[in-house]
Amino acid sequence: MALDPKLVRAEAGMRHAFACAGDEAGDEVFATLRGLSDEELTIAVNLARLVINEVLKDVEPEGLTDEDIDGYAQDISEEMAWAKFGAGSVATYLRELVRGEQPTIDDPDTVALSFVSGAYLVAGAAPEDQNWTDYLDHVLDRVIDQVQADL
Repeated sequence: MALDPKLVRAEAGMRHAFACAGDEAGDEVFATLRGLSDEELTIAVNLARLVINEVLKDVEPEGLTDEDIDGYAQDISEEMAWAKFGAGSVATYLRELVRGEQPTIDDPDTVALSFVSGAYLVAGAAPEDQNWTDYLDHVLDRVIDQVQADL
């Protein structure tokens, strides 16, 4: 079965946006996203959100408390300060994502938070003996397995 080229481009865009966000290359994050079609961007954002949710399950297998979310939000806000998101915005984004709620933050901020938060969480949750990209592969495999099980 051939993969949908839009999915392939969206995943590549997500990976590149994570790498750029981790390198504090905000302009390159947005250049990457502008290179995607609207449909590919939607897919990339949705993939990033699924990745974030899965990573949060890895780091907090018993589930997240509001205090956990606030702590991660503070860390993301400080460590990814170049993106200029306050801890409150990050916490709102993560809380809504974990609860399966629609984002209430402006669309451009939701898009950016997907990649900024995703980059931080994937890099931070990767086992010490594993490159973040290998960990991302593992997380994506689990996400794909879950999506296929839901079909």
